[in-house]
Amino acid sequence: MSVQARGAVPLDTDTVWTGRPSHWLWFNQWCLAVLTIPLVAGIFWALYLVARQRTTIYRITHERLLWQSGVFTRRTEQIELYRVRDIAAEEPFALRPFGLGHVIVYSTDASDPVKRLAAVQHPQAVAETLRSQVEHQRRARGIRTIEMGGT
Repeated sequence: MSVQARGAVPLDTDTVWTGRPSHWLWFNQWCLAVLTIPLVAGIFWALYLVARQRTTIYRITHERLLWQSGVFTRRTEQIELYRVRDIAAEEPFALRPFGLGHVIVYSTDASDPVKRLAAVQHPQAVAETLRSQVEHQRRARGIRTIEMGGT
């Protein structure tokens, strides 16, 4: 039995994918930080932006989607993959030239049913990786989705 380090992300199984948002997500804030560098506040703002990007981590394991965020207070959230209902990849015009986009996850989670993995590299590939892990978990647990629709 292994003991996990305090504050570590629970790693129930092997990590399939790990990523961070790109600095391009905060382009406007970076521009303002650079403009305010002569006021010294810009230096602290730029350091905060770097810390914010470095402390936001997305992780797909065989059983969960996890994300950590927070510069001063770290928050770790997770969704069991079998609870994911739908996945979308979005590539905004401003991020597309850099190979970046968002992966939007719709789940049955009561507290936060829509989660966005913002400004990740190769969003289509990440969405496909996530989709295959979701399908694997549903098959392993014998979960089937029944859609009730009326027209």
